Amino acid sequence: MKGSVPRSVGISLAQGRWIAPLSHDDAWDPNHLELLLRAARESRAEVVYSRMRVTTADFTNGAAPVIAPGTTIGAFPPRYGQFGWQSAMFHAHLDFLRYDRNCALASEPNDWNLARRAWEAGVRFHYLPAETVTLFLYDRLAEIEAAQRERGLPPSASAGHS
Repeated sequence: MKGSVPRSVGISLAQGRWIAPLSHDDAWDPNHLELLLRAARESRAEVVYSRMRVTTADFTNGAAPVIAPGTTIGAFPPRYGQFGWQSAMFHAHLDFLRYDRNCALASEPNDWNLARRAWEAGVRFHYLPAETVTLFLYDRLAEIEAAQRERGLPPSASAGHS
Protein backbone atom coordinates (compact mmCIF):
# COMPACT_ATOMS: atom_id res chain seq x y z
CA MET A 1 0.00 0.00 0.00
CA LYS A 2 2.89 2.39 0.67
CA GLY A 3 3.49 3.01 -3.05
CA SER A 4 -0.15 3.41 -4.02
CA VAL A 5 -0.38 7.20 -3.87
CA PRO A 6 2.94 7.98 -5.63
CA ARG A 7 2.25 5.39 -8.31
CA SER A 8 -1.26 6.78 -8.91
CA VAL A 9 0.18 10.31 -9.21
CA GLY A 10 2.83 9.07 -11.66
CA ILE A 11 0.21 7.33 -13.78
CA SER A 12 -1.94 10.46 -13.88
CA LEU A 13 1.08 12.49 -15.09
CA ALA A 14 2.21 9.97 -17.73
CA GLN A 15 1.84 11.20 -21.31
CA GLY A 16 2.70 8.18 -23.46
CA ARG A 17 0.40 5.57 -24.99
CA TRP A 18 1.78 2.84 -22.75
CA ILE A 19 2.61 2.93 -19.05
CA ALA A 20 5.17 0.59 -17.52
CA PRO A 21 5.50 0.97 -13.74
CA LEU A 22 8.70 0.00 -11.98
CA SER A 23 9.49 0.01 -8.27
CA HIS A 24 12.80 1.41 -7.07
CA ASP A 25 13.93 -2.00 -5.87
CA ASP A 26 13.20 -4.12 -8.96
CA ALA A 27 15.03 -4.33 -12.29
CA TRP A 28 13.99 -4.74 -15.93
CA ASP A 29 16.11 -6.67 -18.41
CA PRO A 30 17.36 -4.43 -21.25
CA ASN A 31 14.78 -5.87 -23.69
CA HIS A 32 11.81 -5.87 -21.27
CA LEU A 33 9.91 -2.91 -22.75
CA GLU A 34 10.58 -3.95 -26.34
CA LEU A 35 9.29 -7.49 -25.74
CA LEU A 36 6.18 -6.32 -23.90
CA LEU A 37 5.29 -3.69 -26.47
CA ARG A 38 5.67 -6.18 -29.32
CA ALA A 39 3.49 -8.72 -27.46
CA ALA A 40 0.87 -6.06 -26.69
CA ARG A 41 0.63 -4.98 -30.32
CA GLU A 42 0.52 -8.55 -31.69
CA SER A 43 -2.12 -9.71 -29.19
CA ARG A 44 -4.06 -6.40 -29.05
CA ALA A 45 -3.87 -6.65 -25.27
CA GLU A 46 -4.49 -3.75 -22.92
CA VAL A 47 -2.23 -5.22 -20.23
CA VAL A 48 0.78 -7.38 -21.04
CA TYR A 49 3.08 -8.87 -18.42
CA SER A 50 6.00 -11.27 -18.15
CA ARG A 51 7.49 -13.71 -15.68
CA MET A 52 9.74 -12.38 -12.93
CA ARG A 53 12.79 -14.06 -11.50
CA VAL A 54 12.87 -13.69 -7.72
CA THR A 55 15.83 -13.10 -5.46
CA THR A 56 16.16 -12.42 -1.77
CA ALA A 57 18.15 -9.25 -1.46
CA ASP A 58 20.37 -8.69 1.55
CA PHE A 59 22.52 -5.63 1.14
CA THR A 60 23.40 -5.29 4.83
CA ASN A 61 26.87 -6.79 4.29
CA GLY A 62 27.38 -5.28 0.87
CA ALA A 63 26.83 -8.69 -0.69
CA ALA A 64 25.28 -8.95 -4.12
CA PRO A 65 21.93 -10.76 -4.21
CA VAL A 66 21.88 -14.30 -5.52
CA ILE A 67 19.11 -15.46 -7.84
CA ALA A 68 18.06 -19.02 -7.14
CA PRO A 69 17.60 -20.86 -10.46
CA GLY A 70 13.98 -21.70 -11.18
CA THR A 71 12.49 -19.24 -8.68
CA THR A 72 10.00 -17.28 -10.78
CA ILE A 73 6.60 -15.62 -10.56
CA GLY A 74 4.10 -15.48 -13.37
CA ALA A 75 1.01 -17.29 -14.61
CA PHE A 76 -1.92 -16.87 -16.94
CA PRO A 77 -4.56 -15.96 -16.17
CA PRO A 78 -3.14 -13.56 -13.57
CA ARG A 79 -3.62 -14.84 -10.04
CA TYR A 80 -2.71 -13.97 -6.48
CA GLY A 81 1.00 -14.39 -5.85
CA GLN A 82 1.76 -14.74 -9.57
CA PHE A 83 1.34 -11.15 -10.79
CA GLY A 84 3.10 -7.84 -10.18
CA TRP A 85 2.76 -4.55 -12.06
CA GLN A 86 6.56 -4.16 -12.20
CA SER A 87 6.52 -6.87 -14.88
CA ALA A 88 3.63 -5.27 -16.78
CA MET A 89 2.85 -2.61 -19.32
CA PHE A 90 -0.66 -1.25 -19.79
CA HIS A 91 -2.37 1.01 -22.29
CA ALA A 92 -2.78 4.60 -21.13
CA HIS A 93 -6.56 4.50 -21.71
CA LEU A 94 -6.69 2.36 -18.54
CA ASP A 95 -5.38 5.23 -16.40
CA PHE A 96 -8.78 5.42 -14.71
CA LEU A 97 -7.95 2.15 -12.91
CA ARG A 98 -6.49 3.27 -9.61
CA TYR A 99 -5.12 1.54 -6.58
CA ASP A 100 -7.67 1.10 -3.80
CA ARG A 101 -5.89 2.00 -0.60
CA ASN A 102 -8.61 0.24 1.38
CA CYS A 103 -7.65 -3.17 -0.01
CA ALA A 104 -5.18 -3.53 2.88
CA LEU A 105 -8.17 -3.73 5.23
CA ALA A 106 -9.09 -6.97 3.45
CA SER A 107 -5.44 -8.16 3.52
CA GLU A 108 -5.30 -8.02 -0.28
CA PRO A 109 -2.05 -6.64 -1.76
CA ASN A 110 -2.66 -3.50 -3.83
CA ASP A 111 -0.96 -4.88 -6.98
CA TRP A 112 -3.14 -7.97 -6.94
CA ASN A 113 -6.29 -6.00 -6.05
CA LEU A 114 -5.84 -3.73 -9.08
CA ALA A 115 -5.07 -6.64 -11.43
CA ARG A 116 -8.05 -8.62 -10.15
CA ARG A 117 -10.44 -5.70 -10.63
CA ALA A 118 -9.07 -5.06 -14.16
CA TRP A 119 -9.48 -8.75 -15.07
CA GLU A 120 -13.02 -8.82 -13.68
CA ALA A 121 -13.84 -5.65 -15.66
CA GLY A 122 -12.89 -7.41 -18.90
CA VAL A 123 -9.53 -5.77 -19.57
CA ARG A 124 -7.60 -7.82 -22.16
CA PHE A 125 -4.49 -9.35 -20.59
CA HIS A 126 -1.64 -11.09 -22.39
CA TYR A 127 1.11 -13.10 -20.70
CA LEU A 128 4.67 -13.36 -21.97
CA PRO A 129 6.21 -16.46 -20.32
CA ALA A 130 9.77 -15.12 -20.63
CA GLU A 131 11.57 -13.79 -17.54
CA THR A 132 12.25 -10.11 -18.20
CA VAL A 133 12.22 -8.65 -14.66
CA THR A 134 14.07 -9.29 -11.41
CA LEU A 135 11.96 -8.93 -8.27
CA PHE A 136 14.03 -8.25 -5.16
CA LEU A 137 12.49 -9.51 -1.92
CA TYR A 138 13.93 -8.29 1.35
CA ASP A 139 14.22 -10.75 4.22
CA ARG A 140 13.54 -8.57 7.22
CA LEU A 141 12.55 -11.37 9.62
CA ALA A 142 15.73 -11.11 11.73
CA GLU A 143 15.32 -7.33 11.93
CA ILE A 144 11.68 -7.66 13.02
CA GLU A 145 12.47 -10.34 15.61
CA ALA A 146 15.25 -8.17 17.11
CA ALA A 147 12.88 -5.21 17.39
CA GLN A 148 10.29 -7.42 19.08
CA ARG A 149 12.84 -8.75 21.60
CA GLU A 150 13.96 -5.18 22.30
CA ARG A 151 10.37 -4.28 23.17
CA GLY A 152 9.85 -7.44 25.22
CA LEU A 153 7.39 -8.95 22.73
CA PRO A 154 7.22 -12.69 22.01
CA PRO A 155 7.75 -14.02 18.43
CA SER A 156 4.02 -14.77 18.29
CA ALA A 157 3.40 -11.00 18.26
CA SER A 158 4.35 -10.97 14.58
CA ALA A 159 1.51 -11.27 12.07
CA GLY A 160 3.71 -13.54 9.99
CA HIS A 161 4.49 -15.91 12.86
CA SER A 162 3.32 -19.46 12.25
